[in-house]
Amino acid sequence: MVAGESMCCTIGTRRDAMRHRWNDLGRRWNVLASTMIGKLRIMQTRCIGMKEFAKVAILSAFTTGYLAAQDSNLEPSPTRIRLVGFLQESGEATAAVQANTAVQANTAEQNNTVEYVDLQGEKKTGRFLSLDDKQLLIVASQGQESISTEGLLSIERKGVATASAAGMEIESVDGSRWMVQGIEGKDKQWSLQFAEETRLEAFRGELLSMKLKPLDGTGEASWKSFRDEPRTTDALIVVRPGGALDRIDGIVKEIRGSKVSFDVDGQIVEAGFEKLAGVLWYRKGVDTKSGGSNSGAAKFRVELKDGSQVVCSKARLADSSLFLSGDWGDEISLPWNSLVRIECGSGKLASVSSLEMLEISRQSGLSFGPFDSVLAKSSNPKWLTQRDGRKDLLFPGPGEVVFRVPEGMTKFKTRVQRASDADMQSAILIEVWVDDQIAFRGELSAEDNQLDVEANVQSNKRVRLNVAAGGKLKVGSRVLWLEPRVSK
Repeated sequence: MVAGESMCCTIGTRRDAMRHRWNDLGRRWNVLASTMIGKLRIMQTRCIGMKEFAKVAILSAFTTGYLAAQDSNLEPSPTRIRLVGFLQESGEATAAVQANTAVQANTAEQNNTVEYVDLQGEKKTGRFLSLDDKQLLIVASQGQESISTEGLLSIERKGVATASAAGMEIESVDGSRWMVQGIEGKDKQWSLQFAEETRLEAFRGELLSMKLKPLDGTGEASWKSFRDEPRTTDALIVVRPGGALDRIDGIVKEIRGSKVSFDVDGQIVEAGFEKLAGVLWYRKGVDTKSGGSNSGAAKFRVELKDGSQVVCSKARLADSSLFLSGDWGDEISLPWNSLVRIECGSGKLASVSSLEMLEISRQSGLSFGPFDSVLAKSSNPKWLTQRDGRKDLLFPGPGEVVFRVPEGMTKFKTRVQRASDADMQSAILIEVWVDDQIAFRGELSAEDNQLDVEANVQSNKRVRLNVAAGGKLKVGSRVLWLEPRVSK
């Protein structure tokens, strides 16, 4: 009996020791778990990213497994209750982050919605994907669509405007205008710093001019004169004491640290930006007055919020960034939100209002002598600018307008519509002449309000737009030619 009792005591003592050791381990774990909960909460309140949430999930799984391994007969400790609650909160926080990410992705999709206009003036909307010399890829209501670039006039983000230009203004030979915050390097090896924390390290384009600072009215006129005049060498435009501008000819060697290394008759001069209005480069065969030209393959003019006008050959959207390719070398990446508009119609279409008018006159069988010049102000055809910016050609009565067709244009198109302020209506004869050949003739009867006009034209030919009375009376012939234009 004594031996049995001794054995029971020994077993009981060992059980008590194991329970004591287990409880001690539990207390230590409670301290460790409490510390871990505090650290995890700090991570959560700092709005950590998905990678950090993955770490939280791993630690949480470990903690859950350890607590599950405890004696099921033990009462749940306060720390265990807090940890389980925290894990539930973490799951809700992770779900919230995922939901927020989905919302951001959906917003990004909505933000790449653009309005695109074809050469006929028809407007459509869709989500922009990419643009090159062959096609515009767009996501419309029916899915992904491909639109021929040849028939495009413009692509625009609605409600987005260009901010006032700030920083340095650089013109390149391809016709681009870049607004930059910094520049370093030498010819065809430039590094450009843009406002959107974007740096282009391998700009291989040829620079034409660089204006370093805003100028007053007199200074701007002087700068434009220096910039536009033909030159046979590079030049620095220096700001003299008092603000006057002067020109020093030489060769631009390099730009570093806001200084231009400039060769003047074999002597290298370091000219600081603070003493200069700008820099001009000589480019053989380039029309300096036109600011370069976008020759070669089909090009697009991309207008950015900072005032830049970039001539490029390709544009694409990826990861909320706008990637542009052009003659300058490496593809440049800019925030999608920096885009305002892409002009695709360069060389494809021209408004007649932008062309030089060779002749504008009224037709009349009567002469009022010295009063004819006074009558001409009210009866000659004239351009009217509408609220939406469109320019229409008003014929107060019979008359004609003559212009010359630009190079490459082959079609004339407009709609003739009776003016809303016309007091009465009579029959009107509408004609389009190309030199001495009739290209279009149509009649707007007294009962009709509009007439579509299309005619084939030829480059460099004289086109005459004619309005004549359809009867003996010349009244009731007040009409508008709605935004007449020529295209390829």
